Amino acid sequence: MSLELSKRFSSLIALCDGIKSRSVRKVTLGAAASSILAMLLAALFFSSGGVKEGFAPLELLSALPSAEANAPLILIAALKGEFPQYASRLFADSAAVSPGGASPVTALLPVFDSSGAVALVMTERPGGFAMYGAFTLSEEEREALGSFRLPPGWKGCFVRPDMHGVDDDGLFQIRANNMASPLYLEVRADRAYIADSLPDIERIREVRLGRAEGLRKDWAIGKEWRGRMFLSDGGVLGSMILGSGGESAGAKATEIEVAWTSSVSSAGSSGQPSGEAEWRISGAENVIGRTLLHDLRDKDWSSDDIFIPDPLIMALGVNLPHPPRDLSSMPASMRYLADQLRKMGLGNADIKALLTGPATISLGGRTQLLWFELPGITLDIPGRGDAAFRLIDKFWTELFLGADPKPIEGYTHGGVTDLPFTVLAAGNEEKAVIGLSASDVEQNAELKDLLRQVGNAVAWFYVDIPKLGVSLTELPAINSILYEYEEGPVDEESAGMLRDVMSHLGRLFVTWESPESGRAVWYY
Repeated sequence: MSLELSKRFSSLIALCDGIKSRSVRKVTLGAAASSILAMLLAALFFSSGGVKEGFAPLELLSALPSAEANAPLILIAALKGEFPQYASRLFADSAAVSPGGASPVTALLPVFDSSGAVALVMTERPGGFAMYGAFTLSEEEREALGSFRLPPGWKGCFVRPDMHGVDDDGLFQIRANNMASPLYLEVRADRAYIADSLPDIERIREVRLGRAEGLRKDWAIGKEWRGRMFLSDGGVLGSMILGSGGESAGAKATEIEVAWTSSVSSAGSSGQPSGEAEWRISGAENVIGRTLLHDLRDKDWSSDDIFIPDPLIMALGVNLPHPPRDLSSMPASMRYLADQLRKMGLGNADIKALLTGPATISLGGRTQLLWFELPGITLDIPGRGDAAFRLIDKFWTELFLGADPKPIEGYTHGGVTDLPFTVLAAGNEEKAVIGLSASDVEQNAELKDLLRQVGNAVAWFYVDIPKLGVSLTELPAINSILYEYEEGPVDEESAGMLRDVMSHLGRLFVTWESPESGRAVWYY
């Protein structure tokens, strides 16, 4: 039984990290959950402050060509100091299709942060990942480029660069040892247009000459902010989550719009966020199903005694609506959970009770796997009464062949065991906790305080991005134990690359105030 559980745990790790493996396949945005996850993190993690009429980044965006219809897409428009450099790199590196990394445009991400205004497009095409954009140039940058030289502030972006003119119309090609393909840059007055391919430069020129229409986007969020982002999954998430049939047939795109602002005066202050964002989603029914979206309700999370382990890496809480009478009509993801509970021997009444109400899943604390101490993963479902007790009993008898767990103080059912790895399944009248975790971990005070401040919400999400990056570096060490093939889904180079990028980000807390909108705060 321990071998089977190890296989299940390895599959769980593969699902959660989803990082590309050189021995398996390259990851593309439309083909892998890792890129979608990175896209969502990128869409929600920023810094920024006040959009006015004639907002320069949006003007730059309208000067760029539209992406292909129904393609996964990210649009970024930001003023000086507000460009989400590391979040963009996190996404681009996860979606990389070229051996040397992502699009060569990523080499100039540090330059975008100091530019007066930036507009950037990231998308996927049948031929692969693509990036193109526009940004304003300082007088010093214009003078250097006019003399066929790299501006002083750009030289750190390239390793042994080679720059030369392509034509007499201000187009340059830049090659460097840290890029797998050339970068194309065209200078027009105080603007630079940039792309990772000549065809995209030509498309940009067509827009500028009035022979093609530029990007048009009606922004739904009306407040004044200094940074904005629009994200479309191209229907990928709906196909992945809802399955191949039913509501996902002909799945439409899910779109997210985000506006953000930094809190420069309070950044670094104890307990004060470094920034905040407002977000709105359309097409959420394409991901979670129309019925589930309609039935979602908010609740007060401030008083719940949730099992939130420390150190905490990531946690998600959602208030699940009561399932329909016919469980087979639930979205595919919920049907899967119902099927697993049924296989454990639970009846429909218990299944409906377990799938109704608040549920929290956390990555944090600790668990022991052979000689490795790893972060734990736990599910907390409070207020399920006798249904939770029957679930815990079935957990130990069905999954662990009648193992005799050690009782835990404060819990009347179940307990914890250390073999084959640390497993917790225990409950009392108020809560039920199941997972791979020690029971004696500290409770995370920061998230408890954030939940007290938030009050009512449909759902919430917390992630400590630097800690998540560190945890990724631990996974290659256990690949040889958990995987039957030579190299698992996380190689050391990929894990190290993401860890370095994630170390520059901070802690993010997102709330769903309604099923289709919410807010976010982050802390450095």
